[in-house]
Amino acid sequence: MKRTLMTRISSPNLGIPHIVRLHTFLALAFCVLLFGPMLNAIAQEPEEAEEPQGILAISIVSGNMQLGIYEEELDPLQVLVTMNYEDGESHDLSGVQVTFALIEGDGTLDNLTDTTDDYGIASVALTLGNLGRHRVTATIDDPKLDAHIVEDASSVTFTAASVREEISIVSGDGQEATSLGTLTNPLQVLVALNDGTTSGAEGLTSGGISVTFAVIEGNGYLDNSPNRTVTKETGYQGITSVLFTVGDVGTNRVTATIENGESVTFTATATAAPTINLPADAAPSVSSAEIAQVIALLTMDKVIFSEIFNASNNANDWLELRNITDTDVDLTGWSFILHTVLGQETVTFPEGAIIPAGEVLLLTNTEVEATGDSSVNAIVDETFDLPQMDFALVLQSADGSFEDAMGNYFPNREKPATAPLLTADTAWYRAKPAVIGYQTEAWIASGSGTPGAEQRLLGDANTDGVVNILDLVLVAAQFGETGDLDVDLNADGVVNIQDLVIVAIAFDTVAAAPSAQNLHASHVQRWVQLAQQVESQPGDTSYQRGIAALERLAASLIPRISALLPNYPNPFNPETWIPYRLSKPSEVAIHIYDARGSVVRQLDLGYQPAGLYQTRSRAVYWDGKNDTGESVASGVYFYTLTAGEFSATRKMLILK
Repeated sequence: MKRTLMTRISSPNLGIPHIVRLHTFLALAFCVLLFGPMLNAIAQEPEEAEEPQGILAISIVSGNMQLGIYEEELDPLQVLVTMNYEDGESHDLSGVQVTFALIEGDGTLDNLTDTTDDYGIASVALTLGNLGRHRVTATIDDPKLDAHIVEDASSVTFTAASVREEISIVSGDGQEATSLGTLTNPLQVLVALNDGTTSGAEGLTSGGISVTFAVIEGNGYLDNSPNRTVTKETGYQGITSVLFTVGDVGTNRVTATIENGESVTFTATATAAPTINLPADAAPSVSSAEIAQVIALLTMDKVIFSEIFNASNNANDWLELRNITDTDVDLTGWSFILHTVLGQETVTFPEGAIIPAGEVLLLTNTEVEATGDSSVNAIVDETFDLPQMDFALVLQSADGSFEDAMGNYFPNREKPATAPLLTADTAWYRAKPAVIGYQTEAWIASGSGTPGAEQRLLGDANTDGVVNILDLVLVAAQFGETGDLDVDLNADGVVNIQDLVIVAIAFDTVAAAPSAQNLHASHVQRWVQLAQQVESQPGDTSYQRGIAALERLAASLIPRISALLPNYPNPFNPETWIPYRLSKPSEVAIHIYDARGSVVRQLDLGYQPAGLYQTRSRAVYWDGKNDTGESVASGVYFYTLTAGEFSATRKMLILK
């Protein structure tokens, strides 16, 4: 029989007796002896495991070296924060605080701190101040990561510049020409960037900038047209130019102005033409200055010269005028003046002569038979004839306004190459009513002509007497259709790009109309923009189909992927063309390297719209010279296209 040994223990401090079973006490003592060292080890604070030794690094992602104007907000300045380890691994870090500071310039930042996102990116927006350099630092500023920060790797600096566009004269100033003569050299300007340290920020040019040329003295005109104001865009080298035909004898001036209001002024001198001694009984000759003044004052808004036939026997001469308004025009008191080297003659229209709205009036020296059921609105004057020499006609309204002018006679100076032929025994039709009749492009040969009868304008698909965006959309609405169609303007049996281009060539609101081979997406996109500005009639689905067809055509001219194509010719000496394709608008540059990898030529093309750049007129041209203008040696060269994020390289060979 077991028995339990009981022991009474007294505590002198507490005065509380404790009774402990003996075997329990002994068991506890044994555990302490056996497990004491282990428990003591557990109770102690464990040592921290050694972490890999990484170094924080910050690098620029984008936004460095930008240019802008005062108070312009630049693209974001972006940095990447990474942890780089000794074993070569690198990890993007999120949640890291980055401090931005403007250390140079008087611009502003949209914030002073930013925290990296899931990809390790932090950013800030810089708004530029006054001219000059701006610098922004980005520094890792996160106390919890201090142990990993190395001074040289914890900060980066962005550089930007606030610039001003400046315009300067390149060439063409101070020239001289006979009155109504075109200057030998065009008026050429350069638009460059000034950052406040060097004039024009030496070497920095500005492409795609609008420059407005305006005649301010002398009554001359620009680009062989009646225009006294012309707007051009600078090329990628910052240069643009205009042709100038001087007017009145004496000083002639033209200004060239950019969008910020800065301008330069060209000065030219118009000299009097030598006097031609005429027979005493000859009528006085019109002066060049008078002709220049007439051209400058032309309205071309009511009646124009429409078609002309100058017979070699003078017995069948006729002249046709067209009313281009929607109301009848009374020609009472109107006249036209015939100018030749022998002098001038004025022909006055009889009282009550009328040209109905949109119709024509025929002036002839022989009777004209009616065609079909229609009669001819004509004035028959047996004394009327056109001279067998170069001549000019000026149409003047009853109030003295000059309505229109045409011809190939230029008083007291050599006839320019742009003068129309107007050869005898051939009818000449005014295919481009908006182009002055002194230009060859205004006229087309029309065989025996259609005196007094309506003639369809080239490109006038809807036969409303004018070529405009409506004709373009009408052709586009039937794009791809075959058969005997009115909109098949070249009669090749199918409505295609060639028909669109025929309209575009006659469409005077589209500058520099393309050929079918050089049609570019930007041309068609411009047509779409014009078409969308016109309100179509309710229920007119054909107009919307036309716009949709133009949009599809534009899309077909934009490649799905960007590509750098083989240059041609290759091998070459000394010039070649480098074609490429852009799937989206981009800043484009070509770098040409020699076999050792050294850059020999950099071609900055500026901002280019998406499209195909494959023909010689659109591909990049290289003349085989380096950046200093020296011809490079024979051998293998490499060319790299950079367009936004796209980059590609190809090889070419010069053989001399």
